Amino acid sequence: MTSEKFVIELKGMTEKEAVRFLNAGDSSMEKAKELAKRLSYLPDGLVFARMYLYTTKININTYIERLENITSTDSASKKACEMIICEVEDSMSANEKKVLHLMPYLNTDNIPIFVLKSLLPNTLSRKEKALLIDHFLRTLDKYSLISHITGLDEHRIVAAHRFTLMIVKASSTSCKRNGHLKELLNFFMCYIDLDARLLEVIHRNVLLLDHAERFLFHFEDCLKSLYPETKAKLCYIYCAIGITYRLYGNTELSANTYFQKAKNTMHDTFLSSHPRHLPSDKTVNSYTTLDEYLNGSDAVQEHCQSIFNILIEKGKHISQEFVDEFVRYKYRNSEA
Repeated sequence: MTSEKFVIELKGMTEKEAVRFLNAGDSSMEKAKELAKRLSYLPDGLVFARMYLYTTKININTYIERLENITSTDSASKKACEMIICEVEDSMSANEKKVLHLMPYLNTDNIPIFVLKSLLPNTLSRKEKALLIDHFLRTLDKYSLISHITGLDEHRIVAAHRFTLMIVKASSTSCKRNGHLKELLNFFMCYIDLDARLLEVIHRNVLLLDHAERFLFHFEDCLKSLYPETKAKLCYIYCAIGITYRLYGNTELSANTYFQKAKNTMHDTFLSSHPRHLPSDKTVNSYTTLDEYLNGSDAVQEHCQSIFNILIEKGKHISQEFVDEFVRYKYRNSEA
């Protein structure tokens, strides 16, 4: 680990410490030494190995054989993590597995229970969601896949191990990862709002803020290949994040960053073929009266009118399926 002035060298356990940690009996001592060496005496791999041995009750020799059968990576620690993840998924329902595979795209240090429950299908009742998430968290805790949970009941906050969730993400195919990103795009479009005047709305937006930004970090890599309708959803999320920053904490610089992203994406997708668009510099057509500050100068209003007319024409070519989907997700939000 490094910082500007300091370097911290992280070392593994000694052989004696690692063997003791694996809790091997005298008859398994040599195999425990072999396993510890394969795992480079590093704590993360040793923790995964010990947990797997404890929960499955297999011997160390069988564990080593299973470790060798994994060919997706050369890292023994990653192999040990993959084995634990497979064991965890065997203990989960399909809905729990889905939540697990969506978690790597969130801010894993700070996940509210509200977010986990909201990722479950809307067809489930509140009681069913509560039971599923309780079982989900117990399973993750049993296999040491979360570091800690703070708070009580509906106010619980989950901190998950980023390394583990990185392996969870890597275990999915490219097609499945794209599916996870699309699902989260609809999730954030559903739950984060543009109209943040109500206290409950701004509270929900703030809870989702870090997670929406972390999601965008993953999502923006594939921005160029997105369909226009998908980019429209993305613009909605950009604007919602910008509004939340502006209203919460008066962080104008962060707000403008996302508003600019929304404008750039909208321009590149829908307006680039038209010569007229909003000036990017706020000093252009600067405001001289309070009315102009609130409503825009005559020049800005003219630009907006031109853009609005263009977007109306573009909107006529948007599929009814997209409109129905957008309305359905926003209706779900109002019911949440």
